[in-house]
Parts: sequence; C-alpha cells; structure tokens
Amino acid sequence: MQINKIEYDLQIPFDSSTTRYFTDIAAVYPIPSHTIIYKTITGIGATYGEIKADRNSIIVLPHISIVKSKQEQHKDTDDTFAVYHEVTVQQVHEYLTAYGSKKKFLTTPKGVDKIIQALKDTDSKLTYHNDFFFLIDECHKLIQDALYRDDMVKMMEHFFTFKGKAMISATPIPPSDPRFEKQGFEHIRVYPLNDYTKPLKLVHGDGVLSYLRKHFELSDAKHLCIFFNSVDGIMEIITKLQIEEDYLIFCSQESATMLKSLDQPNVSHQMTELKKYNFFTSSFFNGLDIDLDHSDVDVLLLSDVAFRQHTMIDPFTDTLQIIGRFRKGYRQAVHVNSANAKYLPLSEIEAKDNIVKSEVVYEAIVALQKSFVAQELDQLFKQAVEAVRPYANLVDKDGNYNHFLADNYLDDCRVNQYYKNPSALKKAYFDTGLYLIQDDHEEYKKSKQDTLNKATLKYRTSNNKMYADKLRELEEVASSDVYEEQREIIQKITPIIFNGYESLGYDMLALLEFNKKKIVTALLKLSVEEGKNSLPALSLIYNTFLTNRTYLMPELKRLLQEIYDELGIKVKAKATDIELYYHVKTYNKYIDGSSNRAYILKEPKLNPFEEYQRE
Repeated sequence: MQINKIEYDLQIPFDSSTTRYFTDIAAVYPIPSHTIIYKTITGIGATYGEIKADRNSIIVLPHISIVKSKQEQHKDTDDTFAVYHEVTVQQVHEYLTAYGSKKKFLTTPKGVDKIIQALKDTDSKLTYHNDFFFLIDECHKLIQDALYRDDMVKMMEHFFTFKGKAMISATPIPPSDPRFEKQGFEHIRVYPLNDYTKPLKLVHGDGVLSYLRKHFELSDAKHLCIFFNSVDGIMEIITKLQIEEDYLIFCSQESATMLKSLDQPNVSHQMTELKKYNFFTSSFFNGLDIDLDHSDVDVLLLSDVAFRQHTMIDPFTDTLQIIGRFRKGYRQAVHVNSANAKYLPLSEIEAKDNIVKSEVVYEAIVALQKSFVAQELDQLFKQAVEAVRPYANLVDKDGNYNHFLADNYLDDCRVNQYYKNPSALKKAYFDTGLYLIQDDHEEYKKSKQDTLNKATLKYRTSNNKMYADKLRELEEVASSDVYEEQREIIQKITPIIFNGYESLGYDMLALLEFNKKKIVTALLKLSVEEGKNSLPALSLIYNTFLTNRTYLMPELKRLLQEIYDELGIKVKAKATDIELYYHVKTYNKYIDGSSNRAYILKEPKLNPFEEYQRE
C-alpha cells in the first residue's frame, strides 16, 4: 500500500476551531480497537485521550524523552507510570498492585517486556490481554526505525496478542504484516474541515551551510530551531558558523554521553528551556510539545545527502512531525536540501527485485549449509548467509522473513527517490496535500569554508586516541565499579576503538596512529587468523567505498588492489570487480577535455559485517 494512495475504511471530519482533543470526537473516543488511525494533524491529544479513557492502557511512545515529558504532564492528575530503561520490573509490579482504579502505562518499546513480565507476575489467571488496551502512538516510527531498533519489532509480538489494540499517528506508514488484515484492522482517517495546510519554503542547492550562514545573519527570531539528523554535522555547523555560546543540542542519551565525553556541555537528551540556536536530531522529531509564541521561532530543516544519507527528511512524515511540535506556530519553516541528479537511489521496482533475487541466494546458501555436516564449515556458511543483502537484513534471528524490516527497506527506497532531483522533492511535498510550498531556486553553492567534514566525529584520530587513553587509565581502577561502568560507556560510543584496545592492545593502536581504517584492517586480519572471519575482503570493501560517490576506473582499480594485497589475495584487480559488490551506474566523465569512465556506486549487493560497518 503506497503512502499517498491509502484506501480508508472510514473518514471522520471535525471542526478544529471547536475541537481541541480526541476526547471531543465521539467516533474515536475512546479509540476503537483494531484500527490504524491517521489523525492528519499533530497536537490533538491522542495520547491524552487514551490516558483519559475509562480503561487500563499500555501507551507506547518511540523515545525516552517523550515518555518522560508525558509523565511530567500527567503523573499527578492521571496517576500515569513511565517505564524506560532505569525502571525495574519490581517497580512496575508495585504500581500494578498499588491503589488506583485504572492503570496507565507510558512506555518505550523496550519497556513493554517489563510491563508484560510484571503483569504475568501479578495476574495468576493471565487475563491481562483482555484487561489492557495496547496503543502504539507515533506508529510511523515502527517502520522507519525497524532496522536499527529491534525492540520495536519484538514489541509487535506482544501487540497482536491483546484483545484491544490500535496504532495512531498524524503520519502512519501502512504496514504489510498480514496479521493486520487477518485480525481485521481498519484504516481510519480523522481530518479537520478547516484549512490545515502549513506554509513551507523549499531551498535547493549544494551549500546548506551557505544558506544557514545567511539566514542566521538576517533572522531576528528569538529562537532558531534546526533539525538535522547528524551529531557530526551539528558540531560542524556550530564551529564553522561560530555560534559557540548561545546554543543547545537535543539528541539521544547515547549521543549526549559521547558529546559530554568530548567536553561538549551544551547537550541534553531531555527537553529543556531553549537557547538562541537549538539543534535537534531525529530522537526529537516526534511527540514533543514546544510551546513558543509563533513570532519567536524559525524552524529550519536540513537534508544534506552528500554529507550523510540519513539526513534525508521525509515530506510525508518527518516534516509534519517537526513543524507540528510548535503548537503555537512559527514565523517561517524552511527545508534546506541538496537534492540533486548525482544521487542515484534504487527505484521501488529495483528494490523489490533485489528482495526476490537475494532471497533465492539466501535460501540456496541455507540449503547448502544443511547438506554439510562438517562443523568447521559452520562459520563460513553463517557469514555467507549474513552477507546476502538485502534479504539477510529482512529476517529475524531464526531466519524468518519479517514484514516490518521489509517495510523499512522499501520505505527508505521511497524517501530516497525524492532526493534524486529538486523536482522530485517538490512533487512529494505537493502530493502530501499538507503544505503551502514556496520554492526558492536560488543556488547556494558550496565553498571550501562551507563544506561539512565527512569524517565521523567519534572516529577522528584525536578522539580515537582520547578513548584509548581513557581505557588504559581505567586499568588503574580495574577492581572498582567505575571500571566496568566507564568501559561499557566507551564500548557503546566507539566500539571499534574498544575492540581494538581489547584485541590489539594500546601499543598496537599507537603504532597504527589511532587511524580507524588501519585499526579495522588489523582487526580483520586478526579475526581471519583466529578463524572468526572467512570473508574479510567483503568487510574491507564495504569499509572503503562509499555509495552515491563517483569513482574513476583507475581509482577503483587502485583501491581494490590495495585490499587484495593487504589480505594476500593473489589476484590482479580490475575496476569492473566493483560490480560484484555494488549496483552501479556508469557514465563518461569529461576532465580537461578527455573522457574518463566513471562509476557511481548505488546499493551494496552484499551486507558489510556490522562491527566494521562505516558509520
């Protein structure tokens, strides 16, 4: 089902001038079971409505920051209970057994397991499936985040067992899991009769930083709220635009920990009072209420595909979620983007074809693995199976096809298509029917001064050395609680340096000049020697080459030959070898009047091993 071609089972209009909350719309209060509700606009209190509903509820929100924010709003008036990583099963059990007629859980997806365990411990008859209503709010995140948040996918196994259940968002993405159809789910659209379109300016051009520099100089807004899904990019902006004083970065707890370890104090994983310049990563795209006077705030959305592919903003979901945070409106909203013809995403047809073809390869390797009894080949088969992309990314730990992971893959392909040129992005915005578009064709070109550094912040050489030094210093307190606690933090922030320190030792890291690529190569060679990696060439290739970058044939040949030589592979590299590993587009690039054969690398055909995947 395409996101802009949904067939609704029921459409419910309402007058937004007199209707403030879901509680005022009889058809969806309380929220009916077995529904996916498209509420069209943000800020009409779907979570509030479920909290007020006369029933026990498990309300799932995508991020800790949102759970804590909602808990602060409702804990005193509605006796809500927030569940996230610091909360124990015992604390959940105590809330369940405490006085109170209705139980209202606000939880992250990961917290659902704790609630279920406490319910099982409390309910000897195990009737909780009938006694609680299970609501997934901001349900578009279920598909958007499925690949890197297995807690969301695991949560759905609980979801389908409840008698009363629903999903809701202003921007749902229709799921393909057949259980929705089997259990009779309906798609319901709730929409205002009043004009609900939002003004938005589209700015196209390579120089994202150039536009920001100009906007910062001209704007007299009290608050500038910049949404950019890259901590590295945010730090570059702060440094290059020289706004080191009056700013805050709102990001995930893990990213906040990393930045604080790098002596960056102006960072928070929870909503606080805003500064002049406020930067938000995707952890803050959804669910928060920002209560500022509309005349005080400019909203800036940044998508720089050449810098980081994951900075792409989806017109159908992300944009509405971002500007919908500002409950009282805004002076202006601007989406600054670098959509251009050099970006070559796979089409939907190509993506679906890749799933089918890779499934054939995946199943063939599994069948071959089952026909061998020699245990020494198990590791080789395991790594071969895990390398088959995209299918290996679309199965659970038992090898079963997962529809949410497949939806995530195809949804990524959908959004990627919008950034192949400015016209495609503009058309996507028009297709949503949500915005009044002002299109700015002024070109903001890159200059050397305004280029974002593509090196990742946490793996810059100076930072690598700093974390290695910290690990060495911790050896002096090896018997203390601080030792394990700090090592765990460093492992989460920079796993390659942690693994390098553990496997190679500090002195070897120093000999390797704390260079990430050299450390990865050394780790791969060690894993081959220890029999833990049977396909090291794949790991090095995917750690070396970048998608959507142009490579001339001599450069391809040189880089491939370096990898072959490093691993002792007695083969003479050819530039065309790259077609074994990537989907490519070739063309003739003219340099100084001469034609040169060039390759643009699209999607990998195989799967880089996660521990060495480029970040």
